[in-house]
Amino acid sequence: MPSLRVELVEVYTVGDSKRYRFKIVGTNLFINVEASSINEAVSKAYEIIKKLKISKEVIEHIKEGVKKVGK
Repeated sequence: MPSLRVELVEVYTVGDSKRYRFKIVGTNLFINVEASSINEAVSKAYEIIKKLKISKEVIEHIKEGVKKVGK
């Protein structure tokens, strides 16, 4: 089970392709994928998360850095 969750935000078409837009829950990060089904789209979204090495730890580290800059 992935440590991060995605939430479907939008389904739309571009030409003949169906596209899915996901938000990584708890962040303002979005992932857009082309897929023929929702299951394929979710799988592709998690592949992208894995390739980009996005994890809860990375997100928390970024959030802490933003808090420090904001002070």
